[in-house]
Amino acid sequence: MKVHTMPRLEKSLPRLGIHKPSGQFCVDLSGRCIYLGKTKRIAKQNYDIAVAEWLSNGRQHPVAKSQQVTVNKVILDYVKFAKTYYVKRGKLTSEYL
Repeated sequence: MKVHTMPRLEKSLPRLGIHKPSGQFCVDLSGRCIYLGKTKRIAKQNYDIAVAEWLSNGRQHPVAKSQQVTVNKVILDYVKFAKTYYVKRGKLTSEYL
């Protein structure tokens, strides 16, 4: 006997819910709860905006410019750290050089 299960709908939209402790409407997008406001009218407007941004970004949260990290930034931050870490008696050690 074969048991058929319903396929997971990948084209469906996440539902608007209520976060009981805060009393705000919210939506779960990729495992992250987005708070939308306390009134249904405002929550629906914010829901439309949040879901549209989420869908336009391939069902992922958009990354803010301030959160983007480049290889250059990582290297510069490490060099800055190393200049203070690899110091002995006020001089850079051979480990830094």
